[in-house]
Formats: sequence, structure tokens, C-alpha cells
Amino acid sequence: MLEQVLDVRFAGIDVPGHGRITTRAYNGALPGPTLRVRAGDTLLLTHVNGLPPNPAAPGTGDARAHGARMPHRPNSFNLHTHGMHVSPSGHADNVLREFAPRAAEGDPEPRYTSVVHVPADHPAGTYWYHPHLHGSTAEQLAGAWRG
Repeated sequence: MLEQVLDVRFAGIDVPGHGRITTRAYNGALPGPTLRVRAGDTLLLTHVNGLPPNPAAPGTGDARAHGARMPHRPNSFNLHTHGMHVSPSGHADNVLREFAPRAAEGDPEPRYTSVVHVPADHPAGTYWYHPHLHGSTAEQLAGAWRG
């Protein structure tokens, strides 16, 4: 079994040839920590959402009012183990879960747990994990600005 904390928050990162950027990062680094598992292992992840509360849609008080085709809930995330043949349901590799940030500044940072069972016959390979919350995936994978 591999246990790992993935702490997501804004971090200043130096990008060679580009300069310093500020972006959402796992454990303050790009990429996040390498997770080494083998066929038959269980991956136990604790996700800490250290991001600020999600902004509300203008004039609505509800961040979900943006509509399905507009980016929304940029500070919520989840986990997708890209390319792995693991369960997409429950608390595993479920892209329909939402790891929401605290509701208000000063609230405790929420923690979420994922349990990913790697099948005993899983092929070896190099896979990657990333946030995959519909409405915020692109911003979380490529969103950065010079800090």
C-alpha cells in the first residue's frame, strides 16, 4: 500500500526559459510527487484543498450558474489516474467527485480521501494523475500567471 498526501494550493514555481509563475500545484511542485505502485497495490491518497473559496458567478451568488460550457469552480478539483485501468466509481478514480475548497476564508482546509485498488494483472507503465473536475480541468492543468 502507498499512502500519500496531495496538498493542492497556489505556489510560485520557476519555469526555465519563462520565469516565475503562480499556479495550482500538488505539494508546491510541478509536477506533483511521483507515486510508485505495482500491480495488486492500493493507493491511499489524502487530498488537502488549500485553495481559496470558489468565486461566485457575477450577480448570482452561485458559482455553478456559469453553465456547462464556461469554466467554473476553479478551486475545486478531483483526481484522475490517467491511463490506469482502475475503478471509476466511489472514492477511487471518480471524475464526478468534487473536492471543494473551504466555503469561507478562515474555515479549515477540507480533506478528502481516495482509495485506488490497482488490479493484480495491471500492466506496468508510466501513468500520470491530474485534476479532472468538469468545468475547471483546463484552467487547473494549464492556468498560470507570472508572479
